Amino acid sequence: MGHNQVEAPPPGQVVEGPRSDEYPQHQVCVDVFDLGTYEVTQQEWYAVMGGPKPTHPQRPVANISREQIGYFLEKLNSLQSESRYRLPTEAEWEYACRAGGHDEGTNFHDMARRDRLMEVAWYRRPVRPDATPEPVGSKLPNAWGLYDMLGNVWEHTADSYVSDAYATHAENNPVTQSPTDKYVIRGGSYKSEHFQVRCGSRVYSLSDDPLPTVGFRLVKQIP
Repeated sequence: MGHNQVEAPPPGQVVEGPRSDEYPQHQVCVDVFDLGTYEVTQQEWYAVMGGPKPTHPQRPVANISREQIGYFLEKLNSLQSESRYRLPTEAEWEYACRAGGHDEGTNFHDMARRDRLMEVAWYRRPVRPDATPEPVGSKLPNAWGLYDMLGNVWEHTADSYVSDAYATHAENNPVTQSPTDKYVIRGGSYKSEHFQVRCGSRVYSLSDDPLPTVGFRLVKQIP
């Protein structure tokens, strides 16, 4: 699967993870952090960046690049007197997605797993030609009250994408910063196959490539 082609594997190849870039399994610790309950919406983007008024204000903002998110964060933080916001690290994102659980199940032929997934995630089952992201919070939250951690839109993280990042992760608050234009996105989207819609699945997008299936949520930094 070409990592930046996040919705389909190469012709003739079906990759039903876990994949090699999800290993080795390892333990990490993260400090307390405050992750947004929802993906950033079109209305929230408009409130900071201006531009055309959104026609679907409660859908997650998408079609914005990693570079544009950087501009959004600069402007948002300049408007704040106390709070500061940033993207979650890959480790923070996965910790929040798992919500205290460990084994998310990787029997991808298990229909019961797919039924449970449908309760919390918008994903390809089946996808319509005119499919779009759904309003945030339209499915059930995970065990920690976070909505759309899986499905709806892929979510940007703070980490550069390196295929063997887990082999060199620090134990405490790991984050990968590498001279590359590839950045980790997580969680799957409304166009993703069920085996991509997992807390452990890792793919990437290019920093200057806006995609209709990729958005983000924010961490509010704790003083």
